[in-house]
Amino acid sequence: MSRLRGVISVLQVPFAPDGEVDWPGLARIASYAESRGAVGLAFGFASEYFRLTEDERQQAVAVAVGAVDGRVPVAAPCTAESIVPARRMIRQAKSLGASIGLVNPPSVVKVETGRLLEYFGELAAEGLPLMIQDAPQWTGVHMPVSLLVELAEIPGVHSLKMEAPPTWVKVRQVRELVGDAVALYGGYGGMYLLPELAAGSDGVMPSTAHPQLYAPMLEAFWHGDRSEATRLFQLMLPYLITSGSSLDDHIWLQKELLRRRGLISSSSLRAPASPPDRFTCDLALELAASLGFLEL
Repeated sequence: MSRLRGVISVLQVPFAPDGEVDWPGLARIASYAESRGAVGLAFGFASEYFRLTEDERQQAVAVAVGAVDGRVPVAAPCTAESIVPARRMIRQAKSLGASIGLVNPPSVVKVETGRLLEYFGELAAEGLPLMIQDAPQWTGVHMPVSLLVELAEIPGVHSLKMEAPPTWVKVRQVRELVGDAVALYGGYGGMYLLPELAAGSDGVMPSTAHPQLYAPMLEAFWHGDRSEATRLFQLMLPYLITSGSSLDDHIWLQKELLRRRGLISSSSLRAPASPPDRFTCDLALELAASLGFLEL
């Protein structure tokens, strides 16, 4: 599939207070992100996919694909600890209408570079374009630039998502070595978006609550107005830093903003989880309000 340039929203999976998935709420979230300018949707760590059963993962993909009805591509979560379940996830995602399989390296048993290349090569051969995520703070797997360059050269690898801070370092190094062979995206909620753009990224993969936060900055940068891009980045940076203090803090705030907009009825995380303390909640919501994020 073609490269995507812009905002790819990582969807929040909403839960009721009893831990059950709010499927209509997920459909509303997917439609909301698309209507606010997301060029793609994805299920990543901020989707709490690791807290879903295998059946729930499949249903989540089906709900998102159905909500956008082919208007934007959906990246399905296809991370597993071995090749057999990973292949099954890729095939299931493809059958459900996903356009991309988002994969992390196996993390329980760390494998050497050559075996990782083999692993991702076998998954890419399944025929669903792959987005490979470099997120060592969560997986414990450190992928050097040399490995990322080799991954970019595998037929069927669509993109690399960089979440090893400072993210722009690998974005720049990989872009210089592979050119436009694959798309490169930053994560971390956009906390490093300005230097990532300067380093050659194709966009950003933040959570769902406000894709409209990032689009104007991307447009300004890509149209040569770096001063406006810098102004927008400086405006949103305190909010991004506060809301990104931990993964669960970030997920809770995104859900709380979506709840306040009437898209879901609960900002619950599925237990066990560590939502933010009251001070962090109040500060993050105050900064969100200053940017106009409490309105739909």
